[in-house]
Amino acid sequence: MFEALARSSLPAHEKMLYMLEIELRDNYNTLNEHAFWEKDFTPEEWKRFAEALKIKLEEADRIKDTIYSLSWQRDYAVDRLIDALGKAGIFEEIIPICESEAEKTGNYVRLVRVLLDSGQKTKAEEWIYRGIKETREFEPETAYQLWQILLEIKEKEEDWLFAAALETEEFFRSPEIDRYLSVRETSKKAGKWQEILEAILRYLKNGELPEGQAKTTKVKAGKFKTEEEASILPALSRRQDFWNPAH
Repeated sequence: MFEALARSSLPAHEKMLYMLEIELRDNYNTLNEHAFWEKDFTPEEWKRFAEALKIKLEEADRIKDTIYSLSWQRDYAVDRLIDALGKAGIFEEIIPICESEAEKTGNYVRLVRVLLDSGQKTKAEEWIYRGIKETREFEPETAYQLWQILLEIKEKEEDWLFAAALETEEFFRSPEIDRYLSVRETSKKAGKWQEILEAILRYLKNGELPEGQAKTTKVKAGKFKTEEEASILPALSRRQDFWNPAH
């Protein structure tokens, strides 16, 4: 089928759109069509494909039963669109599209990575804070991915104080041995291990959280809910010593 498509008389951008729609119907990822996208298409062909795909996505906003409507399908199609725009040399459209999609679908991770790749670190961090706030309750995996990206940024900058604060807050949200070891390693680099250790011990002994941490209460079925959702993000930039009992 792929060989027949490659040899057909269809314009290249129509072949690309056809291939994409085959992928979007392949719910179990059984096809091996990657070689198709590695063909030597011209920038003009990528541009035409991108324009056709934008029309499809706009239609999906109005008609919810298209193959572009489901979350994973739309995300995949937008990934193809971003790739096509880059290969067509239309870089100025990529970030606005990613911003719009983040608000529509909650794909903050893609936007943040695109911003970092373009050298816009400050803006990327702003979207990380926003994304964590928007997804922490209902899409915790997305929030955690954003948290990891922020941690990587701070470690690369050797901003160990910020990194230690991130690790420490995450420990109080989920006190596990692996997280404890990460807190110890990072906070030693920040020169704050003794203060953090004292705060951890108080918490483990009597449940006392450092100021600024979210408090939880037990509800039905053994679950917990947040009474006061406080976080070092983005307030950390103003209060990096949140774990100090004197503050």
